[in-house]
Amino acid sequence: MTDAVFGKERAQGKEWVERQLDLLWSGEVRKIVAAPEGLNLEQERYPPEARQAPGYFRSNQTRMRYDYFREAGYPIGSGTVESAANNVVHHRMRRPGRGWQRDNAQAMLAGLSELHSGRFDRAWQLTLPQAT
Repeated sequence: MTDAVFGKERAQGKEWVERQLDLLWSGEVRKIVAAPEGLNLEQERYPPEARQAPGYFRSNQTRMRYDYFREAGYPIGSGTVESAANNVVHHRMRRPGRGWQRDNAQAMLAGLSELHSGRFDRAWQLTLPQAT
């Protein structure tokens, strides 16, 4: 979005982004939502992604409360999820001697997801035939 708006003025765009990141980090979500609205992004010369930014930020305000999430001790980066995917999926599916076919791997991943989320017993019960 910033390249579309600020063009070759990359320093100006970088400064704008840095201001938004500072606001995001400190919990000033309303200011972040208002910021793209002040850029007149509805103009046809901007790509669709840039024109959609104000609505995207408005729709995702509750997900942008990083100050609250940090205070509650929640991870706010993608590292935890990426690490879990790498550990659970990559390493298990690519071990030597594993000849996983796509359908079998999908079933294994679904089972591992239920196991690691603490829902395996319930999911297993749902797969069993119901007594009549």
